[in-house]
Amino acid sequence: MQKRNIINGLLGAIGFLIVAFIAFSLRFGLSWWTSSENEMLMFFPIWAVVALYVGYSASSHYYKKKAMYFKEEYEPETAANNWKLYKTFMLSKFLNIIAKLFAIMTPFYILAYIDESEMLNSSPLLIITFAVISVVCFISGRIIQNKYIVAKD
Repeated sequence: MQKRNIINGLLGAIGFLIVAFIAFSLRFGLSWWTSSENEMLMFFPIWAVVALYVGYSASSHYYKKKAMYFKEEYEPETAANNWKLYKTFMLSKFLNIIAKLFAIMTPFYILAYIDESEMLNSSPLLIITFAVISVVCFISGRIIQNKYIVAKD
């Protein structure tokens, strides 16, 4: 179990590093990681460690909950159904968290656009994208949560 959590954490960190490298390369050019003046180099390993921790913690929580569901129920079919319901509930919570994160970020990008700040490189398209992601994740989370509540009853 521990080994699986570490592997999932490492996969999350590697995935983050790949996405961040592509994003920074598109934004600053391919030579961004060789520049000594770029402050992004300082945050790159910090975010990689955070991604490792989040991946490990999420994996650990997931497998602990799964083991708990299958230990409490004596009938494997009932345990499997309860576990499926709980996974849909976790998905709805995850979508609500994503919606809240984008809803929190949107006003900062609006203010950066109004202030014409170059640090965030805000644009109307980015603001609309954040708002749409927030609304879609919120609505999807609510729909999934309502299905969970109906299926649970």
